[in-house]
Amino acid sequence: MAQIFRLWRAGMLAALTCGAAAAQGTPEIVPPGWSMRTSTSSVYLTRPDMPNIQIAIVNDVRPELPAEEKFNAAKAFFAERAQCPALATAETQGSFAGLYATDDPDSPHCRLIGMGHWVEDGLQMAVIVNTQPAMGPNDGSYSARAMTEQIVELFMLRYMASKADETPPPTAEGYAKSIPYEHRPVRMINMIQSQYTETLAAAAWAPVASQTLLLFPPNDNTAQSWASRCLDWDPAMFAPGDTLPYDTSGQCQPFLWRWKDDRKNGEVEARGTAQQEWTSLAAFEAQFHHFDDDSRMAMAGTYRRFTKGAPLDVAFGADDDVLQQVASGALPASALGPYDIILLPDGRFIAGTVRSAALPGGKAEGGVKGSYYFNGHAATLLLESGHVVEGFAGWLDKGAEGVAISKASSLNINGWTYYSR
Repeated sequence: MAQIFRLWRAGMLAALTCGAAAAQGTPEIVPPGWSMRTSTSSVYLTRPDMPNIQIAIVNDVRPELPAEEKFNAAKAFFAERAQCPALATAETQGSFAGLYATDDPDSPHCRLIGMGHWVEDGLQMAVIVNTQPAMGPNDGSYSARAMTEQIVELFMLRYMASKADETPPPTAEGYAKSIPYEHRPVRMINMIQSQYTETLAAAAWAPVASQTLLLFPPNDNTAQSWASRCLDWDPAMFAPGDTLPYDTSGQCQPFLWRWKDDRKNGEVEARGTAQQEWTSLAAFEAQFHHFDDDSRMAMAGTYRRFTKGAPLDVAFGADDDVLQQVASGALPASALGPYDIILLPDGRFIAGTVRSAALPGGKAEGGVKGSYYFNGHAATLLLESGHVVEGFAGWLDKGAEGVAISKASSLNINGWTYYSR
């Protein structure tokens, strides 16, 4: 399947002009979370957190053909090349985006979208290929709708960029607006695993590990909240629980959370989505982790939220001198350690490592630069490479409780913790 979009026939090469907008004098725009590759005839979008999804974008600017004929030609071409034969005879539907067709409305293998082009009489088209439809995202999921909306938005942005005298550069704040409110955690909770140890001298519970839970707003039909142990997923692409088809950690199964007797900040009860009975959070976590009586998981504190769009001036790292020299430019960003980060008041950041399931290999490392935007527990990082990281963030005080983030704090972004030692 990795080769299907490279098998262009001579006739199609003549019909489908360069898919790269840059070849038309328009800069490329990469949707958040995606990696883009361009060739002389097309644009390809992929992302590692959705390994079974491939998107190809092509342009047809033949002036002698109406849009419907161009779309039909693309249906026939991709029916063969993307191995979805039913697409060739699928009904072409009109939508706010222009033209749309799918080989199977219930479990689509291929979805084809077409809409106007910045060149007169041109048609730009994107085929979304799900190489394993049974794994999702299904057609009713948030991620399936988000993909379609991102493609339509990409087409519109490319059109507007082609008409503008000057295209404003993308910003972290602009990308942050793509995260829905219900995908922004209302709390990040620090959980501590303790082990009961008994010696001749004493017996006590000793902390051995920590874990972070995300708590999302209740939905419209219940006062119960979604909770998740999974911190590394893109909230602009997935709803809580949508990541399950791609989860290899076993940590992304969401569960339900409620405050016992409606006493907020009091005792917590939890249950799985397929369970009927509520149990204490401690008992629920013990069941999930298969703890015996010598282990327990309990709430230890709540991460603090960021003021929307607030500039920060703080650095975490092992060596203050190295942090200062990297911030001033006297040392390269690669001098930072993996858990070091510098957040500058002008909205820029420099980090040793940035973690994201949407990045190739799951992270960028060796000195990463870009810009940041925080809104509560939602985080957006725009890397200098052009890649956009959407995720979750919060900070913990290490010493006495303070009112602002400082060196005495630790910063958690997508489950990666930056701290001073």
